Amino acid sequence: MENHSTALRVWENHDVREALCVHLDAHLDIGWLSGESVRLAADREYSLAGLHERDCLLHTREGHYDIANWLGVALAAGMVSELFWVVPDEVWFNSSRQLQELLTRQIGQVSIASFAELGRHKSPYRFMTGKTEIVVCTLEQLPLLHTETLLLDIDLDYFARYRDLPGGRDWSEPSVDPADVITELRARVPHADVTTVSLSWHGGYLPYDLLPRVLPLCEGAETVQGGDVWSRQNSRGEGPYADYTRACGLLHRKRPAEAMPFARRAVRADPQVGAYHYAESVSASATGDLLRAAEARDLCLSSGTVDSAQVLNDFAGITARLGDLEDALLLQEKALVVDQVESPIISGNLMALYAQAGRWDRAKELAQLTVTRQPFCSEAFVVLATAAQHHGDRVNAVDMWEHAAECSVDVYQKASYRRRADRLRSNRRELNYVRMRRRWRATSCCGN
Repeated sequence: MENHSTALRVWENHDVREALCVHLDAHLDIGWLSGESVRLAADREYSLAGLHERDCLLHTREGHYDIANWLGVALAAGMVSELFWVVPDEVWFNSSRQLQELLTRQIGQVSIASFAELGRHKSPYRFMTGKTEIVVCTLEQLPLLHTETLLLDIDLDYFARYRDLPGGRDWSEPSVDPADVITELRARVPHADVTTVSLSWHGGYLPYDLLPRVLPLCEGAETVQGGDVWSRQNSRGEGPYADYTRACGLLHRKRPAEAMPFARRAVRADPQVGAYHYAESVSASATGDLLRAAEARDLCLSSGTVDSAQVLNDFAGITARLGDLEDALLLQEKALVVDQVESPIISGNLMALYAQAGRWDRAKELAQLTVTRQPFCSEAFVVLATAAQHHGDRVNAVDMWEHAAECSVDVYQKASYRRRADRLRSNRRELNYVRMRRRWRATSCCGN
């Protein structure tokens, strides 16, 4: 399959329940899910076909899930009860803090207690999302697995390179020899009830030149690509869509200057596709060319082909950098309305814009919403603490600063938030002492 979320249909067709899943992937793929999506997925009488998939490549429509959170749907549906996320060396976490930082950007269904406990772990790392334990490990750390139902799920972007290559080598060389990975897998996962393999070429997750090196892994497999949300696209390494995909791949790897020529070539070839203008706008913004970013933003929005909270969110950020706070707020409000996955990034960015505008009541509302979506969002607790101070509620402000410190993965920020809480406590004690003295003096005067 090209689209990794197609694995959902495969597992549903095999009536998979309470399985152990080994997930080889450069990405976790759990992401955020709306409350509605979780309820629908958990309903045994409900087919997952009723959940709408978001087009996260050309951004033509919103939906309940996409390639970033499809595995979260499987967890909510009870398909997977234990998950081993096997992470390639290219994106491995050298500390639990690095993993925590990733989770703050990608997942919300983790309790504060599990998030905090993760910070005390050494690899392999473990945390809970809902009732499912996630084990994060390298292939060498994967134990020998024998279980009643076992799923083997591979994304070929596991073999892609994400770090800069020495000597200017291109990406056509896999980061690890596929034959070695297969040998290791056969030793550690001797039997899998269902094996799914995703190509992930669209969107640049797997560089096109690398594809021929790893395609032999799929030899003899049944192809279920026909149902993919973007299977209509040209999958050859030429044309505007291929240029757009290369631009996306370079943006994933934080190389916007190299992405820009591919994005511009795609725009020149087919200016009617809004997503191509979006790639040019993001590339220009990341290289500091905000005027070009704004021009491409306007062309994207006027194309009529884009319906995406992600795009609106990014354009709101670009607009804010240009100094137009009111228009940025309008774009971010639209993103909140369009968003169907209830992303704390969308609500959190809107919260930050209202805080920047000094509109603390609205910022507080968005902070409360963000905390319900991601319980360990330190930025939301900072806004709640600041709003409480604005309203003179020192007791609540102290609690919010403590929550912010507990959730922060930055040791300096954590210490700063605790100092703020301590100062408020100290000021409150001094204030109480002054009030007590005044009451005592008033009583003494009356007594005299």
